[in-house]
Amino acid sequence: MLTDRRRGRRWWPRNWRWGTKHLVVLLVPLLLAGVLGGLRVAGELDRAGALEAYGRQVGFARQASAVLGELQRERTLGCELVAQRPDGDRATVGEQMRRVDTGLAVLPVPRGLLDGLAVTREAALETGLPVEAVMTGYSSTIDALRERRDAALAGAPPPMRGRAESLRELGTVAEQVSRQHAVLLAGLRAGELSAVQQAALRVTHARLGAAPVAGIAADDRARLVDLALQRSAAGTPLGITPQQWDAAAAATGARVRDAASALSGRLRTDTLELAADLRGMAVRDGVVLAVFGLLTMVLLALVVRSLVRPLRLLRSATFDVADRRLPEVFRRVRAEAGPLPAMSVDPIPVYGREDLGHLARAVDAVHNEAVRLAGEQAALRSDVNDAFVTLSRRSQELAARLLVVLESMRRDPDPAQPFQLDHLAIRMRRTSESLLVLGGAEPPPRSGDPVDLLDALRTAAFEVEHFDRIVVRHPPEAAVDGALAADLVHLIAELLDNATSFSDPDTEVVVSASTVAGGLLIEIADAGVGMPVDALHETNDRLATSDAAGVAPDRRTGLFVVGRLARRHGLRVQLRRNPPGRGLSVAVEVPAAHLQVGAQPPRRAADRRRPGPDLRVPMQVSAAGLPQRGRHARPDPGERTDPEQG
Repeated sequence: MLTDRRRGRRWWPRNWRWGTKHLVVLLVPLLLAGVLGGLRVAGELDRAGALEAYGRQVGFARQASAVLGELQRERTLGCELVAQRPDGDRATVGEQMRRVDTGLAVLPVPRGLLDGLAVTREAALETGLPVEAVMTGYSSTIDALRERRDAALAGAPPPMRGRAESLRELGTVAEQVSRQHAVLLAGLRAGELSAVQQAALRVTHARLGAAPVAGIAADDRARLVDLALQRSAAGTPLGITPQQWDAAAAATGARVRDAASALSGRLRTDTLELAADLRGMAVRDGVVLAVFGLLTMVLLALVVRSLVRPLRLLRSATFDVADRRLPEVFRRVRAEAGPLPAMSVDPIPVYGREDLGHLARAVDAVHNEAVRLAGEQAALRSDVNDAFVTLSRRSQELAARLLVVLESMRRDPDPAQPFQLDHLAIRMRRTSESLLVLGGAEPPPRSGDPVDLLDALRTAAFEVEHFDRIVVRHPPEAAVDGALAADLVHLIAELLDNATSFSDPDTEVVVSASTVAGGLLIEIADAGVGMPVDALHETNDRLATSDAAGVAPDRRTGLFVVGRLARRHGLRVQLRRNPPGRGLSVAVEVPAAHLQVGAQPPRRAADRRRPGPDLRVPMQVSAAGLPQRGRHARPDPGERTDPEQG
């Protein structure tokens, strides 16, 4: 169930691959920028389309204004024709009607408007309807067309609204001027103004009071309208000729229509130019967005590739180290009999200065450390094996000498031969104990009475082949804990063995002891060849860590045993250089917890001043853990106390 659950969660973000996570992190803002940029481009295109549509509506309004001008001219001629009935100029009216029809043919006007215009024309040409009825019919058609034109101008974009409103106002002014023209011209042709015509003139005159039609023609038109209204009210002749009024009104109407045409032209041009600008901006923004997106995708691909490729290389190289390289090194360690030659590690080919490069260097460091440890383990195994071989050969040599002594005793007994057997057996036992120490075996817990320090030092001296060269100076009155005594004797014996082995046969090895703050200091000094400073420091380090790597079995196997024993009991062993030509000295610091300073075991109090060590019979151990003297044992004259001390 847990496996299925984990499989179900493989699409969770925490389970995504490194490259997928980077793609998501980088693509989300890129997509957001693309969406916002696309919305901007779409908005610009929408505004450009709206402006273009409005430009087309302004074009329709221009055409409608032109048709309105012709239709207003037809209304004026139609009213003049009705007022002159039956002497009016029907040909001129017919020609004007054809101009209007030509204009209406290109405009999308409803059928009802055309039908209403046809009825009005029939009334003007055929029936005897009054001028007011014809005027009303034409005005209805004109108002319907004006509404369509004004509707086309409505909904102007904010930059165009002022001009669109001005254009509608000019259309209203043109309509009022045209109505005045038609009403007064019809009255002048009839010779008088009816009450309806006078009211219509007053309404249009009031509406045109603030109209933007300044100029000479506009002043003449206004003056003539005022004069006509005044004389009509007074009942006197108007005194205005139709030609005079027609010229003034036509000039004013032409001025208004020209202004409206110019304004609508500028409005359409500006609208289309603004639409073109917006469309150009949209194209530019789209190109910039596309180029930016393309460059971002290329950069994204390069960044992800720069991350994923080293990561995959690092992953494969790490698995190669774990699955092939290190196992191969370990196989060589197991297969080689001796220490391995120095091995170099090929670095992972990821050399960047970013985190992946540092991670690759960390993996290289781990690989190097593993190879180094494998080499050290191989060297350790080789050295330990050599140490075992050395100790085994030492045991063989001691056993051979033991057999020689036994054979000599069988053929010609000598009172000194039991002592030789005792000495050889004790050395063989120390060799066996050294093998146990090298093998890492822990001794059984020891307990017993404290052992006199002098006894311990003499016993250690007796376990050395050349014990006759050892001088044991009288130590301070102290006793060693029974749990430490046997291992301390073994440790001192190994140090004495080294000191006698690597010093001239005619020199002495001096053992001394003194109390120091925190414990006891035992010193062993020889007059041998000494040791180089570097080797001395290296040996002290290995004594502190009980490390066997690099220990020469023929020279320092005993030092490794010393290090193990010192570490077991918390002792501190350090080699020191004596003055030039005076060899080495070894200092062994015994903690106070293992000592009884100023006290002696009762069995040694009476024997304190006896020179020479107590010798031991093999395999007979006292309660304190030290070998006892046998009945055949005798002190060797070469192992003695210092004359100055004893």
